Amino acid sequence: MIDTLKGIFQLIGLIFSGIHTLMQPGEVLYYTELAGEMLENLSEKILQLNFTQIFQEFIKFGIKAFKKIKDLAKDLAFSIYEIAYFLGYLAGFVVETIISLLLTGGTLTVEQVLTETFVAPITNLLKGLKKTLSKAQNLLEKIYIFVKKLFDKLRRPKQAFRELFEVVE
Repeated sequence: MIDTLKGIFQLIGLIFSGIHTLMQPGEVLYYTELAGEMLENLSEKILQLNFTQIFQEFIKFGIKAFKKIKDLAKDLAFSIYEIAYFLGYLAGFVVETIISLLLTGGTLTVEQVLTETFVAPITNLLKGLKKTLSKAQNLLEKIYIFVKKLFDKLRRPKQAFRELFEVVE
């Protein structure tokens, strides 16, 4: 299984190297032969895999992990759904990080991925809070002006009633 993954990553690296080499004439034949050999090795490794055993082990691991988590969840205040949600989030984070590193050709570092994953949401949250607080400030200012006018009118009740009757008529 590890050899298969290694072959896939070698092919991805070869594709990027080949694209770079196509820009420079002269070494195209070398990379074509190398790509053919790697594809042959990868196909041999894939054919050597015992997919039924991998599937069985995958199912066994899932059942064991579920039982273990269920036993742990009995003693905790967390439900099994919350734990499964966290594990799914963690797996998604790992997959997202790996895909981000692969698709950028290695130019994106782990530090940048972690920064984008953790700092960007916090920054967006703070921007949203700033907008919300400014709207709340405007609302509070309007309420303050309304209450101030209301108290001014209540200091002179006769005039307030006259104005109220004028509005009603």
